[in-house]
Amino acid sequence: MRAMIRSLRLLALALLLVSSFAAAQPKRKAVRDELPAAAQVLWDDAMRLMTSGTPEWDKAVAKFQEAYDVSKNPRVLFNVGVCERNLQHYARAIAKFKQELAEGAGKLTPQDKSEIQATIDALQRYVSTIEIMTTEADATVFLDDQKVGQTPIAPIPADVGAPHVVRVEKDGFVPFEKRDVQLSSSATTKVQVELEPKVKRSEVEITVSGAQGASIFVDGIDRGPAPFKGIVEAGPHTFEARQAGFDNSARREEVVFKQRLKLDLPMVRSVTTGHVRIESVDGATIELDGKVVGMTFWEGTIDMGTHTLAARKDGYNDGKIEIYLDKGATVTRRIPLTAEKKNEWVFWTVGTVVVIAGVATVAAFVFSPKDQAPVIGTLDPGLVTARHGIRF
Repeated sequence: MRAMIRSLRLLALALLLVSSFAAAQPKRKAVRDELPAAAQVLWDDAMRLMTSGTPEWDKAVAKFQEAYDVSKNPRVLFNVGVCERNLQHYARAIAKFKQELAEGAGKLTPQDKSEIQATIDALQRYVSTIEIMTTEADATVFLDDQKVGQTPIAPIPADVGAPHVVRVEKDGFVPFEKRDVQLSSSATTKVQVELEPKVKRSEVEITVSGAQGASIFVDGIDRGPAPFKGIVEAGPHTFEARQAGFDNSARREEVVFKQRLKLDLPMVRSVTTGHVRIESVDGATIELDGKVVGMTFWEGTIDMGTHTLAARKDGYNDGKIEIYLDKGATVTRRIPLTAEKKNEWVFWTVGTVVVIAGVATVAAFVFSPKDQAPVIGTLDPGLVTARHGIRF
């Protein structure tokens, strides 16, 4: 293996010198002579790095690449490929040689093309491919820190034997990286790429039973009419169905990443009433919020809330109570009535007057003077007998 690499390096240097000075083709310009002044400076720097002492292929390849970027002369790519080959970057070398063939139409001689193709064929045994398998489109793929394309991507050429690093990146996702990827010369190496979103979400499907046209709310936010189907961030959420005339139906559920959540929210019609049973004394009129509803006993369904209940009957003091009725509740109450006390003031008033009059009469007899002169009337005293002891 080492002998083969040494032979390749010697061949590379020979080819490089041939391409640089074109000694066998006096009528054809050397590559350097076809370059603009700025590219010639870069070319000369690269040549010195290769021919002075120990060749510095890594620095030389960078200079040759810059010279190509400035000039866009495809003939420069041959030296780029030679440097890559001597760095044992066989896949990169093949890519540069193929690029030269594609861009060099009209500039390359048949001998150039034959030489380049022969070099490609010799290097193919040291190269295999990596297939990136992912469902995410437009992700950027890197091989050994070099960008090689976007997904979906064709199998990527890479060197056999050396370990590789595959990295895939996409906005909104955690970067994927797989190290120590080893290739086989006999088969394509497949790398399964699972890009995990930075914000994890899963699909949620919500249906509603018992009502038509209900609105779905996720964490209090209206997400439209049922049924609902959408992507929700992983984690705990409150899912609720609302519709006028029905009780809200809500559930707290955990959305798990990569797991589909499907649930049904049952709804029932709203209860806004309760039941009341009222009784009072026999024959009493029963009123609800000022309206007569029955006699002695009344039972019925009324709206929830606060209500006034009253009972009335002649000869009794009115009775009144207030109740608060919860929805669906049943309240039983009795309104007691007390009998009125009739004419007691008249009896006591008359009695008091009689007593006072009697006392006054007795006092008049008891305390009248004993020597009081007789009353002189207009009748002749002789006409009235004195048997009765009465004087006039």
